[in-house]
Amino acid sequence: MPLFELQPSQDGRLRVFVRAQLPLFIATAFVAAMTAIGHPESLYTAPVITGTGLITIASVAGLVFPWEKIRGEWLAILAGVDLIGIAFLRAELLPIIPSIGFLTVFPILWLSYGFRRRFLTVAILGALLITAMPDLLNGDYPSTTLDWVNLIVLPAIVTGVAVAVNTAAQQLIRARRSVAETNHELKRSLVRAQDSENLARAILDTVDAAVAFYDADSTLIVANPNAHAMVGSLGFRLDQPPYGGKEVLQADRSTPIPIENQIIPRALRGEMISNHMEWLGPVGSQTAILATSRRVWRENGDLHGTVIVAYDITPLADAISVREQFLTTVSHELRTPLTSIIGYLELIEDSLDDEPLDIAAYLKVAQRNAAELLSRISQLLQFSADGIPIERASTDLSSLAQSVVDDFSMAADAAGISLTASLPAGIDAWVDAGRYRQVVENLISNSIKYTPRDGAIEVTMTSDANDAVLTVADNGRGMTSDETRQAFERFFRAPNARGDAIQGFGVGLSIVKEIVEAHSGRVDISSEPGQGTSIDVRVPLDVDVPALAS
Repeated sequence: MPLFELQPSQDGRLRVFVRAQLPLFIATAFVAAMTAIGHPESLYTAPVITGTGLITIASVAGLVFPWEKIRGEWLAILAGVDLIGIAFLRAELLPIIPSIGFLTVFPILWLSYGFRRRFLTVAILGALLITAMPDLLNGDYPSTTLDWVNLIVLPAIVTGVAVAVNTAAQQLIRARRSVAETNHELKRSLVRAQDSENLARAILDTVDAAVAFYDADSTLIVANPNAHAMVGSLGFRLDQPPYGGKEVLQADRSTPIPIENQIIPRALRGEMISNHMEWLGPVGSQTAILATSRRVWRENGDLHGTVIVAYDITPLADAISVREQFLTTVSHELRTPLTSIIGYLELIEDSLDDEPLDIAAYLKVAQRNAAELLSRISQLLQFSADGIPIERASTDLSSLAQSVVDDFSMAADAAGISLTASLPAGIDAWVDAGRYRQVVENLISNSIKYTPRDGAIEVTMTSDANDAVLTVADNGRGMTSDETRQAFERFFRAPNARGDAIQGFGVGLSIVKEIVEAHSGRVDISSEPGQGTSIDVRVPLDVDVPALAS
């Protein structure tokens, strides 16, 4: 009941009385007053007294009786009593006050607007009673067509009005419920949105990265403290153009980057930036960052904005720089004297006779060890260079791998290890033969180191339409998942290798990975502790002509 809804309180009952019953009571009192003035003898007739009394009783009951403690639909009794009272008043006063019938509007509207459709029956019967009351009081019955017309016109009109008003009320009720549900859902959505915003802000303020989001108009929407701090040293703001500073250098730490080519301007122009490195700040207090940007799109395809994320990688960049400097220094410092030693040993060897004191044999041992040391230092020196250059040529991979297996046969026999190979002929590929040999040598050498006596190593090669696949598998000690994950990192050596004093710098697999990737190939490893290790090396059989010049 949207207009006359009975709330479970005394104030609710009073509101229903004021809106529904009080207007009829006032109108009835006005009619009584006008009757007293214009035709006072009618005021004391039984129908007027009865009608006025019924409406007064209904009004007092509506105000005093605790309807809120029972079902609100019982209030329809008051509207029914009102209709009976109006019927008595109209029966007596119609000749004197023809408009007396308009009092019917008040209970009819109440019944139509305030109750469900089944209560329209009360309104229709009440209207019929109102028109029939004069005949009932006089004991007459309709005898002419006009009498019947007068009897049914008012109920018919009331029926139409009641149905229309009730329909409008029901629509209003549904609309009200829909608005209430929508309002409730909006409140829930607002709470969820606020929770999401608070969570997003907490995440932004917690992550160890600089994060900024700009809308489609390049207006800063949100940025965490790390983002503001990162650009603060450069003298510009995230929320004001030109979104860049003067002291920004490329990854080489020496080439300046113009403002329009710095991260934020590029991202706002729509460029997708992925793991881009820059140095920020003046010399002596520079910060290395790694930045990525992405555009965010709405479901309808419209641009929502641009998110930029940057990480401070200064410690990592410094560690890499220190390592590179160390490798370069150690390699060059050791390589020069070793080269000189080997040269002089060769001179001594040429100057000695073959007979006395077996000096030639000793010198050969010294030469071999010096050459081995020189080889290892050369490996270290490779990592201080920029990439691994390759010179491709058509190469018989099967024959190359077989020759390496033959070279390692004696070492495998000495270690008590079975070294076998299955290398079908005719697998040719465009590779750098020397570098590919280095890959096979490192893999077989590693397997021999980490396979115990009575173990087995198998070298196989297959090919498909695009790639040649070399597999070196052993049944040695194997690796844990953590060791497998780090196996291709430079200078990584498994704990058991250090504990068993196995020689090496931990660069063999790193070299393998760099050489294979330089050939646009891929290295995959699978291993289980105590079960052995299998490494697959996949390289393309053919390459584009421009790549051959590399």
